[in-house]
Amino acid sequence: MKLGDIDGTVDAVEARRPATAGRAAHYAAVDVIDPHGVTTTLANIRAQPEIAAHIHVGAAGRYYVYNVAGFRGVHGFRPVNGAPVHAFPRGPAWICLGIAVANLLWIGWRANGGGGLSLFSLAPFMLACLLYAALRRAAQAAAGQVGDDVRPVIVPGQPAPDSRPPAGNGTAVN
Repeated sequence: MKLGDIDGTVDAVEARRPATAGRAAHYAAVDVIDPHGVTTTLANIRAQPEIAAHIHVGAAGRYYVYNVAGFRGVHGFRPVNGAPVHAFPRGPAWICLGIAVANLLWIGWRANGGGGLSLFSLAPFMLACLLYAALRRAAQAAAGQVGDDVRPVIVPGQPAPDSRPPAGNGTAVN
């Protein structure tokens, strides 16, 4: 499980499938220019419709990214001025849970006279359970990452905000 964030402005977007109601957007590549002028390319990513609305050329802010068991994408966005948006995809976790339940039924049938159990009967069940747990843990950590982040957003072309606390009652100190 890997979570991260990128401050910057979107420079180029190559979409494979746009977001629709209830379906994630798929991107072949999204180029983000950070405050130092370095371009970072996010390749083969997904984003929920709430986040996909903020992935377009010229959009500036902090993008929260994830990479969990081969699933990659953007799960959050914090604009320069405004409230953060968070939407971690739940589809892969539900698919893993469905596979685990189907395999559990298969194991039950095999154990009750369907031919006995083998490692190949148990492996898909165990793998699906591990992936489900990893995806749920990642979703919780991702929500905390977006909600607990109080750092100022720094984007190219804008002065860096002063993160030092004000001295005294706000008067200038020499």
